[in-house]
Amino acid sequence: MLRYNMAHRALVTFLMAIVSIVFASRLAIADMDRVERRIQDTTSASRSKRLQAVEVLGHSGDLRALAPLLGLLHDADPSIREHASEALRTLVQSLRQIYTHLAQWIDSLFLRLDIYLAPEPPVERTKAHRVI
Repeated sequence: MLRYNMAHRALVTFLMAIVSIVFASRLAIADMDRVERRIQDTTSASRSKRLQAVEVLGHSGDLRALAPLLGLLHDADPSIREHASEALRTLVQSLRQIYTHLAQWIDSLFLRLDIYLAPEPPVERTKAHRVI
């Protein structure tokens, strides 16, 4: 039983690593650079750069965009604040969809592998099984 559980845990760990690699490889390096540049633009003195940054970050689906957009809710320009609020709604919807699809995929994977996330019952140890 112990080997079976260890094998399942190893398999799950391996599959989660593959999922991480697949998702990381799908993000283009250019898009990552674009998001980083737009994050920097959120502190620009230029109103047009901040507006462009809000637009790009709101549609980026990138979790890193959350904090800068939240910061822009306190911008001196009321239209920037309004656009930042709308961009946050868009970003949160995208992140929610990503999370939902990923959670459903992981659940279906666990079902296919016959892995249940219920806690294992405690194991009674006798003197012969004592761990030193």
